[in-house]
Amino acid sequence: MSEICAVCEKGKCPTICEICGFSDNGVINRDFFILKDAKYWLETVVKPYRMQWEVKDDRVFYINKSDNYKLYRICVNGTSKQKLSDDDISNYEIINDRLYYINKSDNYKLYRICLNKTDRQKISDDIIDSFEIVKDLVYYINKGDGYKLYRICINGTNRQKISDDNISSFKIVNDRAYYINKSDGYKLYGICVDGTDRRQLNDDWSVSFYVVGNWIFYNNTNDEIKIYKIRKDGIDRQKLMDDIPHRFKVIDNWVFYINKSDENKLYRVCVDGTNRQKLSDDDISNFKIANNLVFFINKSDDYKLYRICVNGTNRQKLSDDDISNFEIANDWVYYSDERKLYRILVDGTAKQKINDDKSSDFIIITSDLEENSNYYNNKEGIKINGKLLSPEETKSNIVEMQSRQSIIDLLLEGVFMFLEDGEWSQAVEGCERIHDTDPENPMAYVGKLCAELKVRYEADLTNCKHPIDNLVNFKKALHFSNTSFKAKLIGYNEAINERIVKEKRKAQECFAEQVRQKQLERQEWERLLPALKIGSIIPFGKYKWRVLDLQSGKALIITEDIIEARPYNTYDNIVTWETCTLRKYLNNDFLQIFSIKEQEKIIETKIRNSHNMWYVAGNGCNDTSDKIFLLSLDEVDIYFGNSGDYQNKRRKGFNGEYQDNGYLFSNIYNNNRVAMNNNRNWWLRSSGTTNLSAATVYNDGVVNVSGSEVNWSSGGVRPALWLKL
Repeated sequence: MSEICAVCEKGKCPTICEICGFSDNGVINRDFFILKDAKYWLETVVKPYRMQWEVKDDRVFYINKSDNYKLYRICVNGTSKQKLSDDDISNYEIINDRLYYINKSDNYKLYRICLNKTDRQKISDDIIDSFEIVKDLVYYINKGDGYKLYRICINGTNRQKISDDNISSFKIVNDRAYYINKSDGYKLYGICVDGTDRRQLNDDWSVSFYVVGNWIFYNNTNDEIKIYKIRKDGIDRQKLMDDIPHRFKVIDNWVFYINKSDENKLYRVCVDGTNRQKLSDDDISNFKIANNLVFFINKSDDYKLYRICVNGTNRQKLSDDDISNFEIANDWVYYSDERKLYRILVDGTAKQKINDDKSSDFIIITSDLEENSNYYNNKEGIKINGKLLSPEETKSNIVEMQSRQSIIDLLLEGVFMFLEDGEWSQAVEGCERIHDTDPENPMAYVGKLCAELKVRYEADLTNCKHPIDNLVNFKKALHFSNTSFKAKLIGYNEAINERIVKEKRKAQECFAEQVRQKQLERQEWERLLPALKIGSIIPFGKYKWRVLDLQSGKALIITEDIIEARPYNTYDNIVTWETCTLRKYLNNDFLQIFSIKEQEKIIETKIRNSHNMWYVAGNGCNDTSDKIFLLSLDEVDIYFGNSGDYQNKRRKGFNGEYQDNGYLFSNIYNNNRVAMNNNRNWWLRSSGTTNLSAATVYNDGVVNVSGSEVNWSSGGVRPALWLKL
């Protein structure tokens, strides 16, 4: 046996020369050239594909409003922009190596996606309102089950209902969930995360709460949304101050808040209610705190970005851009001007543009997270005979293979990497190269089967729409498999058949239930219709509604109660009913609480949106087509007594007397306009004094024609609709 190849006189040749492929007996070895070609494919195709995911800079994940609210990521230096998902995304959260989000494209279901791949996975089939991730569990409000609190493992298993209460918001602290119970007048409750030990904590109508240490801080709507605190066991309730806050945050031993009682100035007060201090004379819309600095959007200076020390000293403007949203990470402030994404250092220098997209919510992921993660393909390295190579070895070179099996193992890694990323043709090519060397390799046939069915993971074969046992690649994989793997493949197909049987049975049961419900609905309407008249109270969906008008085959109805508190518009800017966020919410999220049959009874109606007759600047807007809407100023006058006070401009002041500059109309029909839970004002769709405000009805039924600020978060909502009879 020679040490130097006798043919090429270059390679070492104990059995086969690694350069020319001749064996030590002078015969050309076909397998050598197949393996050499496979190694070349690994070097030129698989290795570069692995390298494309290497990220050294910090990254920004953001919702791209320019692309219909799709999820993107981009390096903070403005490079490597990439769309991660085609879903229309609502709120989202990043935990470890995955981003969890509510998918509006799939009826508000919960999904997750890997930060550097597109291995998108649905976690739950529930309709999600909001969620929070703690350890390996997702806690969420299930809109599909009347806003109940649920939890589920992050892999989509072990779904569990925690509470039967209808809740509006919640927080998980240690092993307890704290939440606002809409079923009991928006009071604070606590419950163990396993569903036991449910307790009422206060008697206040509560909003915007924080759990800090042993205390819960919250806005008390019964007392003009002032800040209160109470212990987590429901004792020692205390008001912190008499200011009316807009937003507040609890940091260390201080409560920082925007004081609406003092024209939105920034204040702080100790958590025991002492040492109240004004920090700034600016009109502030939003603020964040980091490194003993308060960063805020200054409305007094056309929404510019400022910072100030937490003790109120060293106020400094950071940017001349109009800011709509911002976040702070390391030494940088990232912000959006509703058009593009920028960053500047926290001292206001080194401004950089990151993208040209119209960006909505965004999250910054720093390189520290990346260095501590192990999910990047190029950082996983390559296994050779069970040995994991270092990232440096993987990046620098695909190590020269010493055996056919080693190359096959690497080819299979490449195949399933391409499958994960949806590169179907590349995956098939890798399988073909495996079969050139090992024609009976069952895993390569499984790889071809996955590519044929557009399945990213082998285990997801069970989710195929149709049985797979008639497909050629399945039959070949089955034929060449050992006993255990054969049983696994057969199990995939059996799971598909079982699911199909269950789906058919469920469809039949659903159809039977729909027929039964339709019969019940028809019987209920037949019972109600003869007695239906203006002023009647009827059930529809989950609410009680008052009939305001009856016309041929339809009725105008409005909820008897204020169903929730919500701003007319999320942002404090010029807006009309046509463009406000409340209209979008009512005709999308709120509409989904009704069943399909109920939605069919709701008539899409052309809505007239007139100017405010009392204020020239209170411009109306284009007429809209809505299924759900709010009453206008003229409608709230006509349908509640028809006094003509609005049309005839019978203006009253706060003292109830007629005044030329009065901004209210009040009459003997006030009580008719009072909602059942009458401790808050409710919105009308008409603009107020200007298009920065919207008209409201006070809790005593008096109509405020001048209106309230559109971003006032405590405005009540009484939806109205035309119902098909």
